[in-house]
Amino acid sequence: MHTQPILAFDTACHGASVALVARGTTATLRLEQSAQAAQLLPAIDGLMREAGVAYRDLGCIVTTLGPGSFTGVRIGLATLHGLVLVTGTPVRTLSTLAAMAWRVALSTEAPARFHIALRAGKGELYTQPFVTQTGKVEAQGEITLVAEDFTAWDTPCFGNHLPDTDPHHLPGPDAATLCTIATQLDITPLAAALPLYIRPPDAVAGARPAWLGAN
Repeated sequence: MHTQPILAFDTACHGASVALVARGTTATLRLEQSAQAAQLLPAIDGLMREAGVAYRDLGCIVTTLGPGSFTGVRIGLATLHGLVLVTGTPVRTLSTLAAMAWRVALSTEAPARFHIALRAGKGELYTQPFVTQTGKVEAQGEITLVAEDFTAWDTPCFGNHLPDTDPHHLPGPDAATLCTIATQLDITPLAAALPLYIRPPDAVAGARPAWLGAN
């Protein structure tokens, strides 16, 4: 059965994860966080060229909406919008925490119920509970903020707040996983592919210049 290629990327966490599935082969790469803005599009284009895939041939593009790095989220969604406005490729999206939850669910011996936690800065974590049932991952509540030293989890917790040596350490979403679960996700209208920040940005609009109010 012919399956169209799938492109996926995440830029909301530490560095970018990019993957392209074409003709049964998965090609992946990672970019340092400082290189995302300049190198994400060239990296995607390089994967496409190496695989001999044209943008018009893509079955869908999958990416995360956040939360995570404010700058990273904007880079990823700006790239998505730019590509889709030109190509018209279908879009499938999910939150960063849901993407991490799928990564847990697809691993061996995944618990039926668990939490995902993601560093939010300012001594806090984004967190959300999930369950796995009938081969799918479902959120069991909204994304909330808790203190980074919070330990009163009522289910196993996976996330990037844990030491690398901890078996529950999870650095973030994985683009190859996003390709794997693409068909499990609903199509997202491009107008609905908006940043999921949870917390308001630190930037504050300055005072309105007096000349703007002049007649």
